[in-house]
Amino acid sequence: MVLTGSARRCALCFGLNRDFSEKKGQIAHLDKDRNNSSLENLVWLCLECHDRYDSRTSQSKGITKGEVKVYRDKLCAAIEDITENVLRPKIAASGDKEKSQLSADRIAKAEELYSSVQNWSATVSAIFRHLHLLVEDLVTFNDHMDAIISLGNNNPGEFARLSMMLDMHFPELKLDFAKAQIAACRSSQIVDEIRKEWESDYYDGYQYKSDVRKAETRFHNSCQLFLQKIAEMVRNA
Repeated sequence: MVLTGSARRCALCFGLNRDFSEKKGQIAHLDKDRNNSSLENLVWLCLECHDRYDSRTSQSKGITKGEVKVYRDKLCAAIEDITENVLRPKIAASGDKEKSQLSADRIAKAEELYSSVQNWSATVSAIFRHLHLLVEDLVTFNDHMDAIISLGNNNPGEFARLSMMLDMHFPELKLDFAKAQIAACRSSQIVDEIRKEWESDYYDGYQYKSDVRKAETRFHNSCQLFLQKIAEMVRNA
């Protein structure tokens, strides 16, 4: 049930970074008690997130049992929603009528994909805006993390649907999405670097301004190219 309910998607990657890709991982215990294997106490985490959650400093990183449980439940709900509303049996086309219907269905799915990419891009852009405030020392690190967690709680199924639609209907666009996703994940890498300094006696966020600006520009450029390809598919369908 843990594997099928999560579809091998990491609950923390999904909740914090909007990362819905399949990951190599392990079944983790929310209360960190290996003897408590009740379904309510289990969650699928990638190897890196499992190590972070089980580490002694996990509390200082804002990773709590309650937080992981919320992300797990939202992830499972998104998977269930996708299973019910996105996955459809593929029907072989036979004749002009069937081909026309398949073309119309593909256009509709492409338009839905376009909207999902726009919504995802808006969320990531908001993350970058908060990151700018952090490196300019206008907000504390904890305030920044609170803002990111709040953004992560908004429409969790949207990013899940985007990833699943690519897997099922537009695999030819997965490389374009990967480029945008890599740029988006750079924000998390910068936050991890800042966290190490924030927990020490020395912190200078301004040294990361250039990195944040470059990552943000790269992300927006990648998204624009991604959206252009989707629009082109609709025009040529």
